[in-house]
Amino acid sequence: MSIKGRKDWLNKGYHFYDNIRPYKCDHCGARFDDWANFDAHIKFYKKKIEQKIRASISSEYSDKMKEERVKKLASENEDYKLLIDSYEANKRKKPFVCTICGRAFKSKKVGLKPHLERMHNIEVDTERIDNDNKEDNTANI
Repeated sequence: MSIKGRKDWLNKGYHFYDNIRPYKCDHCGARFDDWANFDAHIKFYKKKIEQKIRASISSEYSDKMKEERVKKLASENEDYKLLIDSYEANKRKKPFVCTICGRAFKSKKVGLKPHLERMHNIEVDTERIDNDNKEDNTANI
């Protein structure tokens, strides 16, 4: 895409390079621009809480009873509830919208970028996306 074409494309309202981070963890306040990263974050902290609970349960229980106890205690844990609520609140979000056809995606890099390239023949600079992702996690929606 030529420089002129890129400027026209950006002026049409393609905010592909904006540092928007729509997925927010209510547990720690971290924000993510990609669903996969948010999902991995939630799973990591859920597992961490479960491990802490598992360590506190005595070894007199059988493995099956221990796992049932872990699930019960985890569901009563406030931090665990916050993680689940964050996940549920963000699960259906599709904040990245193609301004040409209106189709919505959970991710810029995996959803919107290939869509723009395949469906609308618009080339997107992946290096710039990667650089945006390395910036701080505090951008506002």
